[in-house]
Amino acid sequence: MIIKKRQLVMSTLIVALGAAVFVNWYYTRPDTQPAIENEPTSRSASVADDTDNLGEAKYVNSQKSEYFSAAEMKRKSAHDKAMEVLNKTIKDSSATPEAVKKASEELAELAKAIKLEADIESLITAKTGKDCVVLINDGKTEIIAEKGAVNSASILQITEIVMKQTGLTADDITIIELNS
Repeated sequence: MIIKKRQLVMSTLIVALGAAVFVNWYYTRPDTQPAIENEPTSRSASVADDTDNLGEAKYVNSQKSEYFSAAEMKRKSAHDKAMEVLNKTIKDSSATPEAVKKASEELAELAKAIKLEADIESLITAKTGKDCVVLINDGKTEIIAEKGAVNSASILQITEIVMKQTGLTADDITIIELNS
């Protein structure tokens, strides 16, 4: 009886793994293009004409996303270290109640800042179509935007998003365009 149960579990896991591999392969295979429904043929023709520069666009985008990936990793590392220190203080049996209370409040503020950073990044990317990294520290917000993302219209959009999300004034918001 035990062997049959194990065989059934193993078979189920193998089928699930196979399905996951197939779905991953299906959606990430390089030779397919997503189907575009209900689009005029002139749009399809212009998409086909743009394939000459496709390799260049991927190269440029990969350089930029490397910067943003590295910046996000550094920010996550800094957040993790801060949370570790605060959690250590909270769990320390020799810590005073005031220190535990202050650490708990700072941990809550850090969690709020992490959520705000992610929300603001998502909104800015949706509005501008460009990558960015948002840093919230000491009542100030800094946005590092992808090259080409900063113009007069986007500055207003980004400032409005940050002001609505954080409640800060425009004086507390810095927008920096990535140089490279």
